[in-house]
Amino acid sequence: MVFQGYALFPHLSVFENVAYGLRVRRVKGGTLRSRVEGALTLVGLTGLSERRPQQLSGGQQQRVALARALVLEPKLLLFDEPLSNLDAKLREQMRLEIRNLQQRVGITSVYVTHDQAEAMTLADRVAVMNGGRIAQLGSPRAIYDEPADRFVAEFVGHANFLQGTVRGRSPERVMVDVLGSVRSISVAAGRYEPGDRVEVMVRPEEVHVGRPEGLEATVVRASFVGSTALYQLTLGGEHLLATAAMERGVPLHLDGARVRIAIRDEAFRAFPRGIDSPRPEVGEGKE
Repeated sequence: MVFQGYALFPHLSVFENVAYGLRVRRVKGGTLRSRVEGALTLVGLTGLSERRPQQLSGGQQQRVALARALVLEPKLLLFDEPLSNLDAKLREQMRLEIRNLQQRVGITSVYVTHDQAEAMTLADRVAVMNGGRIAQLGSPRAIYDEPADRFVAEFVGHANFLQGTVRGRSPERVMVDVLGSVRSISVAAGRYEPGDRVEVMVRPEEVHVGRPEGLEATVVRASFVGSTALYQLTLGGEHLLATAAMERGVPLHLDGARVRIAIRDEAFRAFPRGIDSPRPEVGEGKE
């Protein structure tokens, strides 16, 4: 297990922290030293074996905790939010390192996290928990693109929710009147009958701003966020968030500007109204 707080022994060296589990298992001598040194090399801590935990950075301490687990050659690794004590930039670096390391050693790992980016980056399969049950289990792409209910859709990433009316249906899609036109939309589980009101989700990156043709919207607020622009839009009584990649020299659409937006039918997903999963309270865990 790799703990959230690392749980390193402050009075022991890096070497002895990693060796602790092996000594409990009565591994001795050259075998112990070889396995500890191998684990430290694996996590990039060669040459730091005699330091104490307080002499290491947060990222290095996290690596010691990881080496201590790996040196036992376990069949299963459990990560309990191991990156929550690191700053944002180091977290991004360490999540990639953990993923690469896990792929190299091939140990099945269960990774508990509140950070959606960590879950999407690290996992082959994601389980989204809600109220003590699995709301959806699947690949990161399936969870993001085809959420099982509104809770999952709202929980993983950002999403716009619009009001629509069913005009017709096929086994896997419904015809929905949304944003002033009828669209062929994929559906989550539930019943969809002509005349039913539904909620329709579309991700901000699927709302393409500044197209020559499409729906006319008003920019309420435009924000520059480095590599992307974030637009708050309004049209037909609905409010939308849109994100767009920014290139050097490309101007933002100004607040109050009238712009045309385009959204593919495939970008929409419909949910029945009135059977939403409970939404998390502020501060509740996301796993």
